Amino acid sequence: MKKTVIHKGEIVTYQLLGPEPKEKQGPILMLVHGFPEDGTIFRFQYDSLQKDFRIIVPDLPGSGESEYNDQLQSVDDFADVLLNIIDTELATRIVLVGHSMGGYISLAFAKKYPERITGLGLLHSTAYPDSAEKKENRMRAVETMGKYGGHAFLKTVIPGLFGAAFKQHHMNVIEEIISGSVRFKTVALQQYYKIMHDRPDSTEVLKSLRIPILFIVGSEDKAAPASDVLPQSALPVMAQILILPGIGHMGFLEAKTKVNECLKTFLQLEKINCPPTISQLH
Repeated sequence: MKKTVIHKGEIVTYQLLGPEPKEKQGPILMLVHGFPEDGTIFRFQYDSLQKDFRIIVPDLPGSGESEYNDQLQSVDDFADVLLNIIDTELATRIVLVGHSMGGYISLAFAKKYPERITGLGLLHSTAYPDSAEKKENRMRAVETMGKYGGHAFLKTVIPGLFGAAFKQHHMNVIEEIISGSVRFKTVALQQYYKIMHDRPDSTEVLKSLRIPILFIVGSEDKAAPASDVLPQSALPVMAQILILPGIGHMGFLEAKTKVNECLKTFLQLEKINCPPTISQLH
């Protein structure tokens, strides 16, 4: 079911899937997409999970069918968009899983509203802020998008999000994502890069939360490399880790079956057991 809310004067669209709350067999899950995506990027996840779980999948402002909103200037502002949707659905607490930029927004939500989540998943995402070099690259990209347009920029960026094997055998999937990216307004893409550039260090959030936290990592992920993410798994009280060999930044597409199995077990708060996996309890 497609639904909308108004946030700071603009329409935000989201999908509501799965059993009615009185019938649901597990927690309510919100999946938060990254850059440059919309909620449909998770279609393989909600197709797999919606039989057993209530699922909320927003299009972040500026993506999909949600309108661009120039009043949103930080990951905190985008976290408030999620809260608006959650409150609209009368969901007291949820499990929040974010991909890449969606993970940054999910961490901001967890910092502002820790009482509203029962679990947090970082899907190819990190609690670290941008390095000085990456900050510089982001602002250069903002300038490039302003000069040549967002779509021209995305054509060069999107293929690098995938692992080598997936690129070799599934280039049609990548080309479909590139073709779909023409729908993004350049100003929205620039806005996303600016909020990622400005996001704070969130490692203290991982230390403070008293809920299960799931890390999903690709061994070929250049955007959220394992060398950054794996040390963060020692910070939470309880961490569960899925390492995907030969996978890049888009594991939910590249290795969708393994990712879906692990999301199911995480939602059921069971020990993850979908090889190749490392599970750690601290």
